[in-house]
Amino acid sequence: MNKVFIETDFPIKAVSAQRAKEKNIRHGHISTLHIWWARQPLVVSRATIYASLILKEAVGVVSYMIYVIKVWRKKQ
Repeated sequence: MNKVFIETDFPIKAVSAQRAKEKNIRHGHISTLHIWWARQPLVVSRATIYASLILKEAVGVVSYMIYVIKVWRKKQ
């Protein structure tokens, strides 16, 4: 059976750093309109769902695709 990304190489430190950054946003973000007491940071939720769906073998291709999209968005 094929392993998924979350079982093998999930970048916990990188996701935790992004979670802390998102949690410390105080203004200019839609989540600051109303502070919900049990709100989970979106970065962690999205990363765990995505990592549980993608196969380990596909990580290199997807990482390159994400890099290309980031470069393209910076140019605009």
